[in-house]
Amino acid sequence: MYQLRLVKVDTHYAIREAFVNRDETQYAGSDNRYDEKLVTFLIDYLLLDKRSPLPIGVNLPLGIADELHHHHIVGAGRRSDGGTIHVTIPGMLKWLWQWLFWLIKR
Repeated sequence: MYQLRLVKVDTHYAIREAFVNRDETQYAGSDNRYDEKLVTFLIDYLLLDKRSPLPIGVNLPLGIADELHHHHIVGAGRRSDGGTIHVTIPGMLKWLWQWLFWLIKR
């Protein structure tokens, strides 16, 4: 979805160019600002082990959809204390029940 070209600057690296897949059959996003924030988040979260808020796209409803989006992007939900979430069958069933309850209440 993203391709980055990095350049070494002294003792660190900087993004020289960034490319986003705009093929709508593979990625429906079209907001450059959101993609910039998401790439920064992914680098921080996955490579640098920094915890920061996941950027939320303008068309995404808040609430449980926010947690679904977070899981979709990084493969796990968030914890309020910033710790790692370990996926278990009881945990997945609890999440599924909460999601169904949320869906029905809408």
